[in-house]
Amino acid sequence: MGQGLVASAKGQPAGVDALRPKLEAADLTVAITREAYPSLEIPFHSRWRHFAIDGDDRWTTIAETAHWPSAAARARAEFDLAIISVLLDAGAGAAWRYRDPVSGQSIGRSEGLALASLAMFRDGLFSAKVGDTWRADATRLGELTSAALIQGFQANAGNPLPGIDGRANLLRRLGQVVLDVPSVTSAMEISSPSVLVSTPLRLPGAT
Repeated sequence: MGQGLVASAKGQPAGVDALRPKLEAADLTVAITREAYPSLEIPFHSRWRHFAIDGDDRWTTIAETAHWPSAAARARAEFDLAIISVLLDAGAGAAWRYRDPVSGQSIGRSEGLALASLAMFRDGLFSAKVGDTWRADATRLGELTSAALIQGFQANAGNPLPGIDGRANLLRRLGQVVLDVPSVTSAMEISSPSVLVSTPLRLPGAT
């Protein structure tokens, strides 16, 4: 690819010299992509990819085995999880690691933050409804403490995670935003972050 473009630029040495590094970078990108994905079926990059480790797609396993009263209930849980997990994904720093109890691995950065947030969601940290952990409620988010996130992220002096207070404050503000839309929460009969998305999509309300 690069050779063809360089050849077409003959007679313009200055232009060729300026283009050559970019063309080489493009060729390298193509080569690496074809090596990793020979079929060119490239998975999209999203938060959901961070919930997978060593071929184990944690959320898919959970979602396929959990009892959902309706497809809309699962969709709302997925909206809640994605919104909260992304908001918690600020810089983790170079030292912090999440010890994954399933694989035994110590995982840092966005991947570690994602698995930690999934575990907190699974354990009902964001739910105000006893027996229904797969949800987030505005009232619960509004009460969230830094201490709860410190425990969920396994942070301590030897495993420091910067910005804990900021993350907790962000989720408290999210809870307030949801509560500040009474027409939405009353119509949906729920007060979770998912209403911010599910209302425009006309998903049925919770029962």
